[in-house]
Parts: sequence; structure tokens; C-alpha cells
Amino acid sequence: MSRTLCRAVAAGLAAACFAASASADPLNPFEFPSLGIVTLGPGAYTLNTDTMQLSGGTLSSPLNGKLSMASGGRGTAVFCFSSLTASPGSTIVVTGSRMAALLSQFDMAIHGNIVASGNGGTAGGSNSGSTPGAAGLRGVGVAGGLPGGDGGAGASGGVNDGGGPGW
Repeated sequence: MSRTLCRAVAAGLAAACFAASASADPLNPFEFPSLGIVTLGPGAYTLNTDTMQLSGGTLSSPLNGKLSMASGGRGTAVFCFSSLTASPGSTIVVTGSRMAALLSQFDMAIHGNIVASGNGGTAGGSNSGSTPGAAGLRGVGVAGGLPGGDGGAGASGGVNDGGGPGW
């Protein structure tokens, strides 16, 4: 994969999945220290944007990302590689409150999954008699995403989930 295409993939991943601002400049992988040539074998990985670590799966020790404040806000957890391959059967689960960026200075091949889903809100409580139940709590957004909406109050013994723009 060419450097230009890698930059486009990395910038597109960050913009499409995690960006809080469409006006942010793309991140240049040559402006960050490389974590080397990394192949993620089959298994579950956690990319935590608060601790700035990628861990789990076939990694013998966590990889430490760098914080970029180029996008403002809480910043972006940047994980830059010389080359990155995520094998089939690998799943990277993104957690934490910051945006995330996977950058590669050369080749990048993602054959596994990247999951950046926020948590769902809790359902509202059931009503008792004619009194509606309490409203549920909003879901937690991850990777710079917004939290979901508050759960609705239960009615007629039922429960209603919140619906919001969380990731």
C-alpha cells in the first residue's frame, strides 16, 4: 500500500469513525515515533485511548501510543507503525474517551475487526400502578463519540431504551 493511500486510510478511519471535528488536519505518520512492524494475530485486543495502550491478543507487552492535541479537546490517541497487519480473526475493541488513530508509515492491512461501539443506555424502571418508573441512564460514548440519550421512563409495566447519537 502506498504512503499516500496509508495516510488516506488512517485519516479516513480517524475522520469517519472517531473525529469530533471535520476541520482537523490529517495526522502525518512520519511526525510520530513508530511502534515498528506489527502483526496482530487472531485474538482480542484492547485499544484504550485513556491509558494510551494497545494490549492483548498475541502482543507480548502493551504498545504505548502518543497523545496528539492537533484535534483539540481531549486529544487523539495515536498509534503509529512502520507497518501494521491485523490478521483475520483479530478484533480491536476501542475503549476510552479520546479519539483514536491508527497510522502506518508504509503498509497497513486490516483483515480483522475494529469495534468502537459505545455502551447502550439503561432501560427505564417499570411503573407501579399509575406512577411511571424512573428514567434510565444514558449510554457512554467511546473514542470521542457522544453519549447516547437517556432511557425513557417505563409505562404500563414496560421499559423504554434511550436513543441518542452515541457511537
